[in-house]
Amino acid sequence: MEIRESDMLFSFHEDVAAVKYDDMTFYRKSYNAVEGSKGVDIIADSAYALYFVEVKNCEGSAENQDAWRRRYSGSRNMDDLASEIASKVAHTCACLAGVSTYGERNADAAFLLDFAAALHSASIASLEKKLLVLLYLEGDFSCKSRSNDAIYKELQDRIKKRLKWLNCRVSVVSTKTDHPKDYEVTQERRG
Repeated sequence: MEIRESDMLFSFHEDVAAVKYDDMTFYRKSYNAVEGSKGVDIIADSAYALYFVEVKNCEGSAENQDAWRRRYSGSRNMDDLASEIASKVAHTCACLAGVSTYGERNADAAFLLDFAAALHSASIASLEKKLLVLLYLEGDFSCKSRSNDAIYKELQDRIKKRLKWLNCRVSVVSTKTDHPKDYEVTQERRG
């Protein structure tokens, strides 16, 4: 299964179920009735983990890089991004809970039933399987006082703080820093 998001290609292994979640009919037609509804870009389920993936691809021209650097390097802006990601995760969990209430009776919801079951499974609660929240943040945000790694770590900590209510692991990564088990991800060329 291949999913394209923001000029990035996610190639999931054959035994991994994956969907471009924010394009799913149930999310778009039913869950979007919730004011302020949001959702992660991709949900994937493997024997190892249930993935909630959000992609922010800031690659591009020097002007684009500078705009993103200004947007995400400040403390308040990092808080805004951390809140946005946490909100998307919370809304995705809520939507999957809604999916569970329909079962097979709603064809649009039925397509997401396996993901809802994975989220609510005993294997996540017992830590046999991980719930991984991944933010792919592509771009160079470094400045004189902080490296990209330091910025990613600070952002990751801010997201974790907002997701304390959820038994999950949070990682802020890029195609250069992540080493996924269940898929490959590559940057596609723009233009």
